[in-house]
Amino acid sequence: MKKTHKIQHLSACTYYFPGLKYSEKLLKKEDDFLEKLYWKRSDQISHKNSKFKWTEENRAKILTVSDISHAKYLEMIQKVQDLDKKITPIADDYPDYCIVATLYCGMELSNGDDFFSEVCTEYCYKDHKLDIDEWKLNKDVHLPWRALCEEKLSYPMWCLLEESRMSLDEVIQLTKDSFYIEINIEIE
Repeated sequence: MKKTHKIQHLSACTYYFPGLKYSEKLLKKEDDFLEKLYWKRSDQISHKNSKFKWTEENRAKILTVSDISHAKYLEMIQKVQDLDKKITPIADDYPDYCIVATLYCGMELSNGDDFFSEVCTEYCYKDHKLDIDEWKLNKDVHLPWRALCEEKLSYPMWCLLEESRMSLDEVIQLTKDSFYIEINIEIE
């Protein structure tokens, strides 16, 4: 009978595999598959963005979504800071903790499927408090696109567009209810 080993991996995989060599091979295949999906999605977004019509209405929608995402990002930062103030007095007994705050956006696609994307994540540790750059808080981001180069956009909007997480057609469909926050406390 073969001995099974629990493999610790960066993706926090909890699979059990019969043997180390086979598990490493399987994890490599999984990583390759996820990378192919990422590049396929990136190509789809580039193709959609090249066909995007830059009208004043669409430009205004993008700026509105930028304002909405910025307000939600500031709300997330405020919640993390408040939570850190509440945890700090009682956390002396623990060696370390981490507050992980993630901003997500979701929408329903035309075919009825739901689509969710992680926008940005911030971390706050016991010994390393939350440190946010001023340009993220002041909505001082510029994209290198001709139609938006003069506009100041939010950091979450930069994450969505510049890091190829959503296409422009998908972004203009986002509303205030599309953004949500998830906060986890990890004790180490």
